[in-house]
Amino acid sequence: MKANRKFVEEDEAVSAVIGVILMVAITVAIAATVYLYVSGFFGGGISSTPTVGLSAQPSGTNCTVTLGSPTSSTIDWVDVDFVLTDVTTASDMGTEEVSWGYADGTYMKAGQIISVDTLVDGTQYRLTLSYTPTGGQLGTTTWTQ
Repeated sequence: MKANRKFVEEDEAVSAVIGVILMVAITVAIAATVYLYVSGFFGGGISSTPTVGLSAQPSGTNCTVTLGSPTSSTIDWVDVDFVLTDVTTASDMGTEEVSWGYADGTYMKAGQIISVDTLVDGTQYRLTLSYTPTGGQLGTTTWTQ
C-alpha cells in the first residue's frame, strides 16, 4: 500500500495541456512528412516518357514518317533525339546522312511529318525517337525501302 501512495504523491509530471500540445505537434509533423514523401517532394518525383505512334511510307530514296497522337501535348521537338538505323547491316546511320523536316511548330502534334532522305532501295531501316529528359523511347518504326 505504501508503494501506491508514493506514486500518487509525486508532483513531477508534465501537465495535461502540454502533453496534448506535444501529441498534436508530433501528429502534424508526421502528416507533413508523409505528404511530402507521397507528393514526390523528396527524390524529384517520377518522370515518365510519353509515347508517339509512327507510320512510315517509303517512296524512291525518301521515306515520310507520320506521327500519331502523342500521349502528351507538350513534347518539345528540342527534347527529341532521332536515331536512324540500317537494320540490314546493324549500323547507326546518325543524323549527318539524313535530313529531318518538322516545320509544323515547336511541339509534337498528330499528323506531323518527319522526312528521311538518301535511302537505299531494298534496305531495312528503323527510326527511333528518344525523349531527352527521361532518356526513354518515344516511338519507333521499321520499314523496308
